[in-house]
Amino acid sequence: MTSPMTHHLRPKYESATPDTNVSHYLFIAEEAALPLLKPLFNDIDLTLRKSLVVTDLDISPVTTAAYELIPRSKTISYTDAFILANSKNVAVYIAGTESFLWSVHQRVLKAGIEKSKIHLLEPISDLRRIICTHCFTIMDNISDILVTCSGCQRQLEVQDQFSEMHGAYAASGIRLSNKPQKTIKTITPKKQLF
Repeated sequence: MTSPMTHHLRPKYESATPDTNVSHYLFIAEEAALPLLKPLFNDIDLTLRKSLVVTDLDISPVTTAAYELIPRSKTISYTDAFILANSKNVAVYIAGTESFLWSVHQRVLKAGIEKSKIHLLEPISDLRRIICTHCFTIMDNISDILVTCSGCQRQLEVQDQFSEMHGAYAASGIRLSNKPQKTIKTITPKKQLF
């Protein structure tokens, strides 16, 4: 039996085009990613779409006719309730940082939305989520290729190998080129005395 989660090279993201095989559209986005959704907002009637926007501001949730604005600390509970209340014949569009995309993607899959109805837009930054292949610590907002694991303190190199299950790139230990190589000492037999 094969797992529905796959490991592959860098994920391919979609452009903002409406899925015409659904009757409603759900948008879940970080506030900074709203410009990516503008083309979709222009193409889809307001009565057919609902939006959940995550902000870094420490606010009480705000609901308007166009969107629901929530603080980041409430992302999981609001995403779950949002999907549960709107799960019939929908397409879900997710926009934000890569770690946000994959965290929300997992919540939407768990809620029972078909993978083909989940659309991840291009991340708004180059920051990555990584997973240490030694201790399985997950670290967010990584921009460098070389990083020290916050769990096991190993020097890691970020790979292009991506795990959908973790929403993260693999990071494995690196060999330091300035480290002296161990050499095996060979023993030469002495002359025979007899």
